[in-house]
Amino acid sequence: MDTRIDMLGQLKAQAAALAESIKAIETELKAEGPAKRQGVLFSATVYEVEERRALDAKAAEEKLRELGVSHQWFAAHQKVVAGYTAVKVGVRS
Repeated sequence: MDTRIDMLGQLKAQAAALAESIKAIETELKAEGPAKRQGVLFSATVYEVEERRALDAKAAEEKLRELGVSHQWFAAHQKVVAGYTAVKVGVRS
């Protein structure tokens, strides 16, 4: 048995509980509206980000294909996303 797996699972459970607490406090602060607030050790700024527009890549691709842009063009203009190694932790059954 690898005790690191149990430690990792416990830490992830603690992180999930902390994330819930963080979200609850952030929700309260957001409900009070935009402002800079001071604690004893930290400050927090609640701010609003304006709505923005972004290109819908899937819709753009569909339209370009409809207009006859070749498969070769799409192949030549794709970006490469690096692979990675991940760790998934679950409760033993």
